Amino acid sequence: MEGLGDILRGIAEYKEEQIKPRQIREILPMERWLDSEYYVGPSGMRLYPYWKEALNKVFNSTGDTKITEVIVTGGLGTGKSSFALYCMLRKVYEISCYENAPVLFGLMPNTQISLMYFTVTREQAPRTGFGQFRSMLDETPYFQDHFQRSKNNAVVEFPRYVYFVPGSNDSHMIGAAVFGSILDEANFFRRDAQNPKVATAAEFSRVSRMYTSIIDRARSRFLYQGIDNSLSVLVSSNTTESSFTENRIKAARDNPHSMVINARLWEVRPEGTYSSKKFHVFLGSDLLDPMVVDTKEDLVSIRDSWEYPREVFSTVGEGIHSLPVERRSQFIDVPEDFRNRFDNDVILSLQNIAGVSVAPVGRLFSSMTLFKKACETGQLMHPFTRPSFIIATGDSVEVKDYLRPDYAPFLRNKARFIHIDQSLSGDSTGFAVAFVHHYSMRGGMSVPVIAVDIMLCVEPPKHPRKISISKIRDFVLYMRDELGYEIGYVSYDSYASQESLQALEEARIPCGFQSVDRTDTAYLNMVSLFFDDRLLVYDHPVFRRELFELIHYRDSHKCDHLVGGSKDVTDAVAGAIQNVLTHNATAVSDEWVNISRDTYTTLVTDPEEVLFGDELFSGTDYRMKGIKKIPTLPRCGAYE
Repeated sequence: MEGLGDILRGIAEYKEEQIKPRQIREILPMERWLDSEYYVGPSGMRLYPYWKEALNKVFNSTGDTKITEVIVTGGLGTGKSSFALYCMLRKVYEISCYENAPVLFGLMPNTQISLMYFTVTREQAPRTGFGQFRSMLDETPYFQDHFQRSKNNAVVEFPRYVYFVPGSNDSHMIGAAVFGSILDEANFFRRDAQNPKVATAAEFSRVSRMYTSIIDRARSRFLYQGIDNSLSVLVSSNTTESSFTENRIKAARDNPHSMVINARLWEVRPEGTYSSKKFHVFLGSDLLDPMVVDTKEDLVSIRDSWEYPREVFSTVGEGIHSLPVERRSQFIDVPEDFRNRFDNDVILSLQNIAGVSVAPVGRLFSSMTLFKKACETGQLMHPFTRPSFIIATGDSVEVKDYLRPDYAPFLRNKARFIHIDQSLSGDSTGFAVAFVHHYSMRGGMSVPVIAVDIMLCVEPPKHPRKISISKIRDFVLYMRDELGYEIGYVSYDSYASQESLQALEEARIPCGFQSVDRTDTAYLNMVSLFFDDRLLVYDHPVFRRELFELIHYRDSHKCDHLVGGSKDVTDAVAGAIQNVLTHNATAVSDEWVNISRDTYTTLVTDPEEVLFGDELFSGTDYRMKGIKKIPTLPRCGAYE
């Protein structure tokens, strides 16, 4: 007869048996699972082979190289978010094949196993991949037959304490063990009419910290035979890489349990979708913005920014291939199908098509080759004895006192456009003069080639003296009255300039406010002229240093200097060039000067002043649209 002890032992053994993990269904190998509509639904059957291969790699990894985190970057329309959702679908499927699955990992049988989808707010969840995941479940026969979710749409609740939940703060996960998670950056930075809310930097920082915390906890809770069985997927936004994602990608390089996928549109789509002919694109660096590399000169400018020695190569491809591996990785080959889009906007195309996250901050200009080319004419030289000097209150020293003894006005018949970046103490004052040197035919249009022939850095004196505003203004009058220049327009930034503008207006000099700090327009126009070979300058050391140190904040459309640096002269140069582009038409006389070409050549005795004379004439009578007064002709005593 069975004793009481035997009965109690039998009950204990029965209870113990009931809390053991038990596999109730075969777990299909990943390849078979992906090829069956029964398990992945009709949407899963449309997955590109690219993503099926990636899923196989993740879920077939084992042992010391088992993948527990995937970071996915890539272009629009490549399927990054769908890939993340199928990762979670597979994790739910694996759990569904067990009873008492938590016990596999040493957890209590009734432990809530959760998979988490990060959102800005829970209210936003239906408009994100969370809502898409519910639809995937509802169309997949396996989950309808064996692991059907409840009809509660706020969370996805499965049998046996398994959940798929949206979350935006730690309170949403109290008491849960997170087995898998998705953080899709696009949900935090996307704008649309239905959902104008966009996460602030502080909100995203909070969610990213929570993501990191959950990953760390999952790695300790879901161990089985020494192997972490959790999985987290971070989907990078294709617009700009957050510092959080950037840091996780860097950490992944040395972590055998992390995998980084860079899904480019032409690699994701089936072979043959796009042309086999490709062009080269430089991804950018701390010194250079991204660019299409069409010519050997383009590649030389990139090499120059790295201070590489000049080498001879027959093609761009050969030149790229000769670079060290770490430098070659900064170039990609793009199918010709996308040529027009990259030519029109290389940064947007890198983000949307190539899936390259372009840093929101970069150097404004870094091509020493283009800078030297702009200085090569030899016609321009610094008019002063020093590149910078002090012009202060409390003494009689004026700007004109620093002019070189041999200085002679260059092309004085061209109206000058001036910008003054004014300061009193601490910062220097920048002063620059620009003009239209000549016109050049580009693409069937006549466009101005602009020269900057005066750049000046006025240094602040020692306290208590200040930079003399009136002396700098007086030099503008000296340029007109003594040197014979026509002043087309003078602009000041807004600082301490009202009195000077009034004085210039009384002297009948066109003038006004201009700030090159509010937007990047003036700076981008200046850089564009460098790249178009339409800017002539001379090698002013302060201008050169400031130009190559300028930082471009693309998101905010601003330019600024490095910490401890300056941009006083570059502000002045960019402002002067902008004045030429904006006000040149108003400085030109409405009257036509009708003289023959032979007469003009005879009257203008200075050959330097007729170097580009051919482009000033048009029609059979060679009409020349000149400045209201033509200084070159009176010099010969012919006309006033």
